Amino acid sequence: MSPLDYLDVTSREDLLREIDRRWHELDVFVRGLSPAELRLPVEGGEEGITWDVGVAIAHIALWKRNAAKVATMMQGPATPDDRYPPFVLGLDLNAVNDEAASTWAARPRDQVLAEHESAHEDLLQAIATLDESRLIVNGKPIRWLHPMLQHATFHFAEHIRKPVEAHRAARAEH
Repeated sequence: MSPLDYLDVTSREDLLREIDRRWHELDVFVRGLSPAELRLPVEGGEEGITWDVGVAIAHIALWKRNAAKVATMMQGPATPDDRYPPFVLGLDLNAVNDEAASTWAARPRDQVLAEHESAHEDLLQAIATLDESRLIVNGKPIRWLHPMLQHATFHFAEHIRKPVEAHRAARAEH
């Protein structure tokens, strides 16, 4: 099963609605974080990388930016590319994630949230005018859209919501 087989979409509008729905759920949660919660450590981030919640938010934004770059590439006459962004863009996954982690570690809350919002808006703008054949294949999102769908949902659940809720529960016990 392809990682995107879980989501049926029939149009660009369906896809944009789903991306926006998932972003809004994340957005509501992260806007409620305190500066201290943004710095909570994350267990099990990308291999070999030490993350905090703020870095996890910026990681999601980074991959939205990479998907926006792919969307721009897909504007031309080339055959649609149904690969994940690191392969389309020729990126070293570990190097990109390492650089993002060091860039966003300890950044102030307002900068992290601004990047989170800006990356989302840029992505929506980049895919808004793409031909549906470059977004949807056989009723499924094309693979380069994975970062803002399944991957973002995973990081939100495991590396943002989970540590914050555990921290809040521990504080409530005391």
